[in-house]
Amino acid sequence: MGPRLLILHAGTAATSNVMRSLRAGDATVFIAGCHDDAFILKNSGADRNFLVPSSARPAFVPAP
Repeated sequence: MGPRLLILHAGTAATSNVMRSLRAGDATVFIAGCHDDAFILKNSGADRNFLVPSSARPAFVPAP
């Protein structure tokens, strides 16, 4: 199993470029993407995508 990465704001142009570059360097990398907007997340090229709540909403649990 290769490296596993979580990419935040998946589906944007910037993160698409990062994912493409990572895969060009190592084809075994597993990329999980997450975003709080389902319409933007649909553009993600990650292996697995997750819809997460916005950090501005009470459903988001802040990290200590």
